[in-house]
Amino acid sequence: ILIDGTVLKLNNIELRNDIGYTSKFPKWAVAFKFEAQELTTKLIDVVWQVGRTGKITPIGLVEPIELAGATVKRATLNNYGDIQRKKVQINANVFVRRSNEVIPEILGVASFNDSCYPILKPTNCPSCGANLVEDGANLFCPNYYGCPEQIEDRITHYCSRNAMNIEGISEKTVAVLRTNLNVHTVADLYKITVADLLNLESFKDKKSLNLINSIEKSKNPNFSNFIYALGINGVGEKTAKDLAKHFGTIENLMSATVEDLIVVNDIGEVIANNI
Repeated sequence: ILIDGTVLKLNNIELRNDIGYTSKFPKWAVAFKFEAQELTTKLIDVVWQVGRTGKITPIGLVEPIELAGATVKRATLNNYGDIQRKKVQINANVFVRRSNEVIPEILGVASFNDSCYPILKPTNCPSCGANLVEDGANLFCPNYYGCPEQIEDRITHYCSRNAMNIEGISEKTVAVLRTNLNVHTVADLYKITVADLLNLESFKDKKSLNLINSIEKSKNPNFSNFIYALGINGVGEKTAKDLAKHFGTIENLMSATVEDLIVVNDIGEVIANNI
């Protein structure tokens, strides 16, 4: 059994009541994370992925290693600034760990050799070819409405379980819908008909009807799920719940000013402007 940490709790109920809680956690419990396992392997190549916000993330392809109960073949490098800071090169031996025992991450270089060479900063989006924009340590694709990977990631996020929970839509399904039915925004999902789906090779009567019913059902979402589904930069599940509780309706949220938003717990000017 893999264990990544432990929690120490006070076992006296009376003292627990005296010590109390913060707004999120009990003060009478303390969590300890064990140091993550680190191993070395060879960095074979780097590929660049486009996220739903347009951010370009470098993914290191490494020689497979068994790490914390999983076979690791890919590990994140976060951004180009991270590559420069860690001085990572192709063919170098690198330290890899699973961050929080989940996401494989390249920590730095263990050793160089004569076959090593630098990782070049991309100038064009790997998905649509648009000229990339540099913002601090990150690179972004500005082609918001025309970049296939951005479009598909946004729609996939919108349909995910903790967002609108539209069953039957996976990343592969979204790619099919974009390519064959011109679904480029989440609004386009609500224009799809059973007849449209039946024209697609992978859809039969029952599958098509189930998907349309699931899309129809999503027209009456929980407010916080809807806010999260929009994919606003910096607005995760917790912030979405805080916004839903504070504003109550979509009309109130849409009419909120930056000043109205920053009074909500954990929302600063950057996220307020994003909203």
